[in-house]
Amino acid sequence: MKKLFVTTVCGLFLSGLAAQNTPLTLAQAVDTALANRAELKAQSIEMRIAEGQDAKIRAAWLPQLTANGDFRYNPVLQQSAIPIGQFGGINPPSDETRLVAFGTPFQNSVSLNAEQKIFDANKKVDRQLNAVGLDQQRNTLEQRRIDVRYAVTEAYYAALFQQEKVALAALKRERERVNEDNSRERLNNGVLLQNDFDRTSLDLSNAELELKKAELDYQLSLDNLQYQMHSNTPITALADDLRTLKQAFPDTLADRSAERPEIRAEEIERQRNALQVDKAGARLKPELSAYGNYTLLALDADLTDYSNLGVRAALPIYDGRQARLDAEEYRLRQQINDANLERLRADVAHEINTARKSLAQARLSLEESQRNIDLARRIYETDQFRFRQGVLLQNDLKTAELSLQTAENNYLSVVYDYLVAALNYRKAVGGWE
Repeated sequence: MKKLFVTTVCGLFLSGLAAQNTPLTLAQAVDTALANRAELKAQSIEMRIAEGQDAKIRAAWLPQLTANGDFRYNPVLQQSAIPIGQFGGINPPSDETRLVAFGTPFQNSVSLNAEQKIFDANKKVDRQLNAVGLDQQRNTLEQRRIDVRYAVTEAYYAALFQQEKVALAALKRERERVNEDNSRERLNNGVLLQNDFDRTSLDLSNAELELKKAELDYQLSLDNLQYQMHSNTPITALADDLRTLKQAFPDTLADRSAERPEIRAEEIERQRNALQVDKAGARLKPELSAYGNYTLLALDADLTDYSNLGVRAALPIYDGRQARLDAEEYRLRQQINDANLERLRADVAHEINTARKSLAQARLSLEESQRNIDLARRIYETDQFRFRQGVLLQNDLKTAELSLQTAENNYLSVVYDYLVAALNYRKAVGGWE
């Protein structure tokens, strides 16, 4: 009967919370955060920018067309001194010259230039580097999504923990109220001292104060969850509970630690440095391009045109060893990447081992605390019955009640610790879906 009463009080309390608003599930909290968090939106834009870089590289290989116009009026033409013998005549003096102005007052031209790259070794490497950059941005987005999932899940667990503490505080207050009613009846029957009755009233007052504090802590935890979700909608009820989430956690998880974003980031950086070695070598290879020009020229009243076509080749001969020195630098950076990968893999292996042991310890503690709380409830129910029959002192009943409170709080803390340990283990093995 007592178990039914406790369950009813707890259920009524949680139902009262849920009635205020639609309960929020953990999955909904995570989905809302993934849709709202500003850093994820910014990283998505970074990916769009990276995707656009490949189009820019391809666009550089399209024909490049330019149109030029030159409309000129020469009020004074420049004169040059020409030996007079150039203009004929009989026995002109050898030192006599004549000033001649070249050009026309009006000199207008319109031209169209075209250029097309034929071969450039940098193109292939640039596109590969851009693909690596896009992969890096994608990996960064995944890392931030995991961080958001972790933060929101942890905040949700903390809010559930505080919600359960409110429920336990409400149960404690109800127990103290029942104790005070029983003590009042015994006081009126003359079998209880006033001092003992005052002690039960004080216990009830303390229980009410503890409940108010628990409710405040619960509201603060909901505010933190709302902040982690970046939502403007206040949260007033949670749909899940710690015990249900504990049961939903799988017994085993596949080890996907090799795909963790931290390791992928270093692998991508190593790939980038390898491509930079290739790019340094591509700088010493020839470039080939075709070009053409058509020009329409107007000199006073005369109109003429001309055009040309050609192929331009450029072959670097000596660059002061810059390409070789750059290639050597990037080879050394690859060695740094190799060392970092070795360290990261060792760190992840240690993290998995620690998380696995912590989870196993939390599971054992959970089983032990479950047995303790079952035993404490049976002892309290028996002692409460004996107290009502007048064969147990109030202090002894209080001792049994404190033992039950300790067992309840310990069980709640252990469940929370188990979920956090499970969360850390999931993160360590790269088990995010």
